[in-house]
Amino acid sequence: MKWKRFLSKIDELVVQKNDSSYRKDRAVGNKLTEEELAEITSGKELDIEQEILKESTLEDSYRLYTISRLVRTKTQQYATRKPKKRALLIGINYLGQKNELRGCINDTRLLEKYLTKLGYQDIMIMTDEKLGTDSYPTKRHIRNAMAWLVADAQPEDSFFFHFSGHGGQQLGPDKNNEIHEAIFPVDHLQRGLITDTELYATLIEPLPPGTKLMSTFDCCHSGSLLDLPYTYFLDGSLKPLVRSNRRHIAQTSKGIIAALSRWDKSSALLELKHALHKHDSAENRAKEDKTTLAQVISVTGCKDYQKSADTIDAGETHGAMTYNMIKILEEHNGSITCIELLRRLRENLKAKYNQRPQLSTGFEMDVTTVKFSLI
Repeated sequence: MKWKRFLSKIDELVVQKNDSSYRKDRAVGNKLTEEELAEITSGKELDIEQEILKESTLEDSYRLYTISRLVRTKTQQYATRKPKKRALLIGINYLGQKNELRGCINDTRLLEKYLTKLGYQDIMIMTDEKLGTDSYPTKRHIRNAMAWLVADAQPEDSFFFHFSGHGGQQLGPDKNNEIHEAIFPVDHLQRGLITDTELYATLIEPLPPGTKLMSTFDCCHSGSLLDLPYTYFLDGSLKPLVRSNRRHIAQTSKGIIAALSRWDKSSALLELKHALHKHDSAENRAKEDKTTLAQVISVTGCKDYQKSADTIDAGETHGAMTYNMIKILEEHNGSITCIELLRRLRENLKAKYNQRPQLSTGFEMDVTTVKFSLI
C-alpha cells in the first residue's frame, strides 16, 4: 500500500539525515499505550490516520502518529516560508568528441532566458563550455547538481529539470537483462551513463507530497527516461506500461512461433498466457513501486526507440523539441494543459522529423485539464 511506501521512505531519510529530533519524537511515539493512541486518534487527528489505523499494526500506528506530528510541526514551521522555484538546465555538445552536437548549449540559454522572464532566480546551468568548474557536466557534477535541485524540498516548492545531449540505452545489472534508458555525461567514456533508475532515485524519491517537478528531455531514446509509470495517448487515456523485460517478450515470441511450427496449439497458448501474466504482474508492480508522492510531469523529445533531431532558427541550432516547446509555452503565456502541449509538439514536429514526443506522470492524473506550467 502507498502509506507503507511512505513510511519506508521516512525511515530511509532518517538514516540519511541522522535526524535526531525525528528519532527522539519517534521514540516518544513508540512508548504510547493503545489507550493513549485511541484517545489521540479519536477525531482530533488527521482523517487519513483513522483510515490507515483500521488496517495497520500497532507498531505502524505509532510510527504513523509520530510522522503526523512531525508533518504538522513542519507545516507550522514553514507556514510563512516562501515556496522555492529552482531549475537545473544541462546542455552538453560533447565538444571535441566523436558525435559532437551543436544545439544543446543553445537550449540551456533559450530556457534560461524564458525562465528568467517567469521569475526564476535560482537557476543552475551546466554546459561543457564550463571546463574546470562544478558546472562542467561530468557524471559526478550532474549527480551533485540533481541532489542540489531537490534538496530540502517542502510542500508548494516547484522544480524544473532539463537535459539536452546524447541519450541511449543499456542493459541493467539485474538478472532479467532489463533495458534502461540513460543520459550521457560529458565524461561518459570514462565514467559511464546515468540511467533512468538513478534519475528517479535522485530527482523523485526525495520529493514529499505537495511538491512539483516538471522535467524535459531533448535527447535520443528519451521516452521513459524518468522511469515514470503513467504514459498517455493524445486523447488523455493511459498507454499500457511497456517496462517489462523486452528480452523475455522476444524469447516468449520465439517459443510461441516454435510451438505453432509444430502445430502444437496448446503449448503456444500456454506460452502466450504465461507471457501476458508476467507482463501484467510486472506492470502492476512497476505502478505500485514507481507511483510518486509529488506531482511529477515529464515531456520527452521522442519514444524510447527513436532519435531526437535539431532545428535551425536564424542560423542558430537548437533541439527541435526544446525550441518548439518554448515557442508553444510563450504563445499560451506559460500555461497549457499537458495533453495540448503534447499535441502541439507532435503537430509542429511531424512535418520534418521522425520523432514523437512523449508525456508521462508520476501518478495517474487527468492530463486534459492538468497544466504543464513553469510559472
